[in-house]
This record gives sequence, structure tokens and C-alpha cells, in this order.
Amino acid sequence: VVILSSVRIGMLSSISSQALRRVVAVRGLATAAEHRPVIDLYGLSARYANATYIAASKQGVLEQVEGELQAVHQTAKNSAKFSDFLDNPLISRDDKAKQIHEMFDGSGVSQVTLNLLDTLA
Repeated sequence: VVILSSVRIGMLSSISSQALRRVVAVRGLATAAEHRPVIDLYGLSARYANATYIAASKQGVLEQVEGELQAVHQTAKNSAKFSDFLDNPLISRDDKAKQIHEMFDGSGVSQVTLNLLDTLA
């Protein structure tokens, strides 16, 4: 009787752990679907766009990041100096990242936007 009980307990434990893994996997897929971009993009730039969208969605700052990136785009469009800074291959990646952090330090810019700008520096 003791052996039967331990076998049953082992089976129940195995079944419940399998069920738990399935539930976690399904929840993970559902969560991933919640944060999936609404438009399918492809290519190198799409990787950055999708990663930024997913990160902003998970943190609940989609609108903030959109506004920040539009502001960066407008600034680069309206300021030749800023645009040249972004495009200048003679400025090292580390120097660009440092200067970007100095520009936005204390400005309330989201970490998602800073991470993207840091990656693209």
C-alpha cells in the first residue's frame, strides 16, 4: 500500500508539473502576443523597431516613446548640427553614447528610448 501511494504521488507530481509547464508556456505566448507590433516589419531596421515596440509595450510607455522618437527625428531634421553629430563616423560609438546620455540626463526620457539611442550610437 505504501508503494502504491508513493507511485500515485509521483505520477500526480509528474502530471501537475507537466500541466504547470504548459500553462506557463501558454501564458508566455499570450503575453508575447499582447506586446507584438501591429505591423509586421522585416529587415535590420525592423529588428530595432520591433524590439523597441515590445520593450515600450511591456513597460506601458508606448505613447511616451513614440513622442520622444518623433522629437529626436524632428530635432535631427531641423538641426544640421545634431544631424551631423548623429551621422558623423569620426565620433566613436562610446563618445556618441556618452553625449546622448548627457543631452537627455534628467529630461525624463524613457529608458527604452535611451537604450535605442545608445544601441544606434
